[in-house]
Amino acid sequence: MKKYSESMNYIVVAVKPIENYVLLVDFIDGTKKRFDMKPIIDRGGVFNRLREKEKFMTAHVDRDTVVWDDVLDIAPESLYEKGEQNL
Repeated sequence: MKKYSESMNYIVVAVKPIENYVLLVDFIDGTKKRFDMKPIIDRGGVFNRLREKEKFMTAHVDRDTVVWDDVLDIAPESLYEKGEQNL
């Protein structure tokens, strides 16, 4: 079980969607990550609708994570733990 202070790092404060289905994500602790959404989109399911580039590019921050609309979001822990360090 993660400590509360560790989970605080997962708070997303900014996101920028870029080409090739990549998100540039800034976290509250100052960490910046690059997160490739393509493998998730390619699996299908609920994220399949993000194949439409215009839809993908609407990514924004709501509360503590990245969202696309009222029902589609991604866990901030996944973005933090599986994202690549972005310098």
